[in-house]
Amino acid sequence: MGFKFKKKRSSIFSVSTAKEKLKLMTQIAKLLDDKKFEAAYPLLNEAVKKFPIEEHVWVMYAHVGSELNNKVMMQKAFAKMVQFQPNDPDNLHNLYVVYAIDSYHSLASRAAKEFVRRFSSDSRTDAALKMIEICAEQMKGMLEAYNIPNDEAGMKLAVLHDRVQLYMHHHEFEKSIETANQLIKQAPDFIAPYNNLSLVYFMKGEVESAVKTAQQVLEKQPENFHALGNLTRFLAFLGKKDDAGNYANRLCGIESEFSDCDVKKVEAFAFLGDDELVVKVYKELEKKKIKLNNEGYLKNLAAFSFYQLGNEKKAKKLWKEASDDDYKDADENLEELELPVYKRNVFALGLKYWLPTAYTNELMKLAENIKDDENFNANLKKKTNEFFNKYPNIIGIFSTILERSDRKAKEFVIKIIKWSEDPEGLEILKDFALGKTGADSVRSKATMILTELKMLPKNVKIWVQGKQTDIFTRGFFITGESLVDSVYPLPPKAKELLNLGVRAMQRNDLETAENAFKKAMRIQEHPALINNLIVIKQKKGEKIDHEKELRDLHTRYPEYPFAAMSLGILEAGRKNVDAAKEILAKFDDKEEWHINEFNQYSRLQIEICLAENLFEGAKSWLNQMRKFNENFELTEADRAEFDELESRIQMAETLNKILSNFNKLLGKKKKKK
Repeated sequence: MGFKFKKKRSSIFSVSTAKEKLKLMTQIAKLLDDKKFEAAYPLLNEAVKKFPIEEHVWVMYAHVGSELNNKVMMQKAFAKMVQFQPNDPDNLHNLYVVYAIDSYHSLASRAAKEFVRRFSSDSRTDAALKMIEICAEQMKGMLEAYNIPNDEAGMKLAVLHDRVQLYMHHHEFEKSIETANQLIKQAPDFIAPYNNLSLVYFMKGEVESAVKTAQQVLEKQPENFHALGNLTRFLAFLGKKDDAGNYANRLCGIESEFSDCDVKKVEAFAFLGDDELVVKVYKELEKKKIKLNNEGYLKNLAAFSFYQLGNEKKAKKLWKEASDDDYKDADENLEELELPVYKRNVFALGLKYWLPTAYTNELMKLAENIKDDENFNANLKKKTNEFFNKYPNIIGIFSTILERSDRKAKEFVIKIIKWSEDPEGLEILKDFALGKTGADSVRSKATMILTELKMLPKNVKIWVQGKQTDIFTRGFFITGESLVDSVYPLPPKAKELLNLGVRAMQRNDLETAENAFKKAMRIQEHPALINNLIVIKQKKGEKIDHEKELRDLHTRYPEYPFAAMSLGILEAGRKNVDAAKEILAKFDDKEEWHINEFNQYSRLQIEICLAENLFEGAKSWLNQMRKFNENFELTEADRAEFDELESRIQMAETLNKILSNFNKLLGKKKKKK
């Protein structure tokens, strides 16, 4: 944007000798040196709150705001820097420019006039005078629209009007409310501050006050499209869908010379989740061929609804146009379209549109100040449910967020429901997990939570890579530590030798491993020792009847998982699926697994899926295997085994397709004959 900054990096560390300040400033300075502006952003927010009178903090705040194109950061920073450096023309210039970019015309005009008055010899004076003319024209139109005289008194009202919106966008809600009430007192028939006030109340979390204020507008102007649109949003949030729909329908019938009206119509039906009406309104709007305000925002909403209704081509076109209008969400949606369908998470609106800002901030802070001990989860659950009791309407909007919001918002809602274990929330999560909305990876997080809480049946159909796939869901605990087997326990010395032998096998030191297992066997026979000795014989190339040895071991120790599942794998390989499933069923209720036991269990699941040509199920089990093994130290042999399994699944799927196509071709030839 061409903003100028006078960086005083050499004095950053002389700001204060305070330990906390020095540590924070050092972190920020390092991030700025590395150009990690996103990472610096939250630290700078912390810094300006803790040290609001430090000029150097605001210089960095403005710099990062400019790099991130964050207009709120720049507005705050330049306003402060004008106070710190009143004789520096750059600050006033930057301030009026960033106000103008965000359409705060009266504030931009005031700052530009001050710039011209104080720095008349500056080379940018002509540009400032031009800006003053543009702002004057814009303010004149706004004042005329609300029947406010275009005089000095009217200009003061315009300044208050801008400040209401400025404070709202800066999340300084009390200041915004105070200024809005001041403006209403001075101009009770000026409708705009009522609409802004209703939005501030919503963002502050006082939704009933937001509804009441919007209804006051309709008492004055029954066809005010801003109020009708806002009421649709507020009532939809409160779960009053019928009332919200009534206001949306009233809005739909309104014709206005202001293009904002059409934006409000599309927005209203988007909040209600009515994609057909969004598309209908947008198509009517296209026929008008008029230039719209917030065109990127509007086209993003319409694109999402076209996509939901199956018209991806139109959606992509609109997202490209919205992207050209610099609407960031459209860029993200275009990136999502590059992914396979099952990895996509296209969205209409981010979290800030669905939830009051105050609610989101409070939810994000729930885990703070909870002691990190064995009671952490219980205390977090208690605090989350206290929040739900305080704001009971919030749970109802979760299903809409999971359907229509971005990836971060979905994951945020999933996390909050997990914290609370609220029955209504879990049912919403269940519908999401079993549906096909959004990316597989996001829904799998919901599935994992429901599995842990035993909220899903053991056998359930889940959408995986675009197909409904039978999966077995269950809650269990996986560890890399040696488990004390309650069914076949080992004395401590024998167990020590078993672990010694396993470590030797991992190093491929078969002699050491065999000696350790045989010594342990002299203390006590055990299925793990026998099984490992069988494996060593195989690795040494000794001729043994592997299946007979396994069956003998399974007969003697029927609850030993490795022998049972190895037999199950043999049965599945012979297409004896019922026999393999019978073995599998023995471990349905096993809740604690060693990672190697879980891997063998997963291999059996994969073999059964391959025997039944359930290739998506096989892939799902392999993906789950890999995911759980990420928490443990993998050997090259482990990775090679996973790759081999993946190749086998791909080959089996390819052969199945070839055979299927061959049979179809053969069938056609028989018919012709």
